Amino acid sequence: HKLLDEEYVVISLYADEKKIDLMADEQFYTKNGKLIESLDKKNLWIQDCYFNENSQPLYVLLDNKGNMLQPKRNYKFSIIKENYISFLESGLEEYKKRMNLELAK
Repeated sequence: HKLLDEEYVVISLYADEKKIDLMADEQFYTKNGKLIESLDKKNLWIQDCYFNENSQPLYVLLDNKGNMLQPKRNYKFSIIKENYISFLESGLEEYKKRMNLELAK
C-alpha cells in the first residue's frame, strides 16, 4: 500500500459494474459497428484498445507519456503478494531511469 500511496497515481477502469448507462452524447460505435452504451463496455473497450487485453483485474504501469514501464499483468499474477510488490518496485525503478534520461537531454 505504501508504494501505491506514495509513488503512484492509481487510475482504475471498472468493467464489472453493468448498471451505469452512458449519457446519449457519450455513447459511440466501435470500428466494427458495436454500440457502446454503458460504462463497463466503454472501459472494456478502452482496455482492449490500449492494452490488447480484456481481463479483470489487469495491472498496467505507465509513465507520464503513456508508455508501459513493465509488461502488463493479469489476475493470475496478483495472487502472490511478493510478485505484485516486485512488479511495482520494478516499475518505479524504470520510471526513475526514464525521468533521469529526460532530464539529461
